[in-house]
Amino acid sequence: MILYTHYDPTIWELLESLRSHEVHCFVTCRWSLEVDDQQAIALRLGEWIRSHPRHHIIHLAPDEPEAAVLNRLGLPVVVCSRNCLIDDAIYRIHPDQPKRYRAIYDARLTPFKRHELAAQIRDLALITYDIPLNREENYNRRTRDILAQAIWLNGPFSQVRRMLSSEEVSIHLNQARVGLILSSLEGANYASIQYLLCGLPVVTTHNRGGRNAFFSTEHVIWAEDTPESVASAVDTLIARNLDPEKVRETALQLIRAHRKVFIQQVEAVLAGQPDGQRSAAPDWNSFFSNKLLKKWTPLQLLALKVHARWRLKLKSEPQRLSRAA
Repeated sequence: MILYTHYDPTIWELLESLRSHEVHCFVTCRWSLEVDDQQAIALRLGEWIRSHPRHHIIHLAPDEPEAAVLNRLGLPVVVCSRNCLIDDAIYRIHPDQPKRYRAIYDARLTPFKRHELAAQIRDLALITYDIPLNREENYNRRTRDILAQAIWLNGPFSQVRRMLSSEEVSIHLNQARVGLILSSLEGANYASIQYLLCGLPVVTTHNRGGRNAFFSTEHVIWAEDTPESVASAVDTLIARNLDPEKVRETALQLIRAHRKVFIQQVEAVLAGQPDGQRSAAPDWNSFFSNKLLKKWTPLQLLALKVHARWRLKLKSEPQRLSRAA
């Protein structure tokens, strides 16, 4: 059985339920591996495979700096960003959409996203969400005051307070000229590649966590941690009048390279199976979904094993899938 999952509390339940089965598990960190608690999870996974010889775990790192952390810990790692698992059929260019906003920021309402750095951008749109159990009301109120002129497309300060579908997000991104990412420490950041696939150049701050792996200097500006620098970078990218198709194609080239690495890793596992070599590439569309958000409970996985040689999984709780036709 081949699985794909994140560093997530449910991973232990999953592995425990499959302890008597041969499992090849690809895992990826949603934060930066430079943070101690993420390294602790990686080390615990290393201890797990030493005590469970039928389990094989390969860590996927978004870039070389993140991979270096795992190398220092003595853990098996492959450089392959989870951003290559974004469905480029969903996040695409919609040439019929008018450019309503100078910039757009798709980010959860939480302090590490540093919304205040967008304070000097005119015609700013925001896609956001918060987690009710971890709602940070002080940050929310402060952000609303600082970005009083921004257009809230969903979330707590708009008329539409709900999670947008992937297709809706793609449409909104196409209505902007520039995408923003303002955190200094995070993971690979799905929004970063979604902007590029929709043809938007990106203003980012200097950061750790892996999102730089999909950036080119032609289509991305690294701004300083000030509202003035961020606003100036937005102006610069708009003035460049970049071709959205070229922005997208550059991103697709990187996606294909990382996706090829992932498929090769899967094929290497399959080659060691009793029925011999088998190519995973022709089967890609049969199991691929946006971000590989195909979720199964451990019992469902065991039932599926009767019908298929391998399946991919993220978390254990069910979730509705959103996928392009």
